[in-house]
Amino acid sequence: MAIIVANIAALVLGWIPVIGWIIGLLPLAIWVVNIVFSILGGVRVNAGGSYRYPVTLRLIS
Repeated sequence: MAIIVANIAALVLGWIPVIGWIIGLLPLAIWVVNIVFSILGGVRVNAGGSYRYPVTLRLIS
């Protein structure tokens, strides 16, 4: 969901000279953070623990 919002923001604000390239890097940054959290979760689960992504909404309690 965050990557979709970041891509839309990059498309809309991409024409502004200074802000455009900063917003344009946002989808890449979100993708890198997603890869890092996935690797950390895989390592923890493989070791026998449990893992929950740090920035998730708990819709069902």
